[in-house]
Amino acid sequence: ARVPFGTGEIRPYGLFGPELGLLLSAKLEGAGTEDDVSTEVELDIKDEMKTFDFGLFLGGGVEVPVGTRMGFVQLGFSLGLQDLVKEDSGGDLDGGPDDESSIKNRLFTLAVGLQLD
Repeated sequence: ARVPFGTGEIRPYGLFGPELGLLLSAKLEGAGTEDDVSTEVELDIKDEMKTFDFGLFLGGGVEVPVGTRMGFVQLGFSLGLQDLVKEDSGGDLDGGPDDESSIKNRLFTLAVGLQLD
C-alpha cells in the first residue's frame, strides 16, 4: 500500500505490504587452501532451497517535479519471514531437527526514477 503525506510540489509517501519472492538461482561460493593450494568452490544449491518466499516490505520515498514529469527517490527494506532451506533437502544446509540455524532474505532497496504517466 502507498500512503501519501502531502499534496504540494514535493510529495513524500510511505510504502508497506506483503511481498512474494521467486527463486531464480542459489549458489554457495567459498575459498580454501589444501596442501598450500588455494581453491575456489561454487556449488549449485537451488534444489535444497524453497521456490517461494513470503515477506513484508516497508519503505518510503519522495516525488519531485522534473520538467513536465515527476521523479522519485525511494528507500525500502524487505524482511523474509520463512526459512528458505527445505526441511527434507538431505544436503548440508539442513542440519537436522536440532539445528536452529536458518536462511532468510533481508534486502535494502534504493530506487531512483522518472514516472512516465
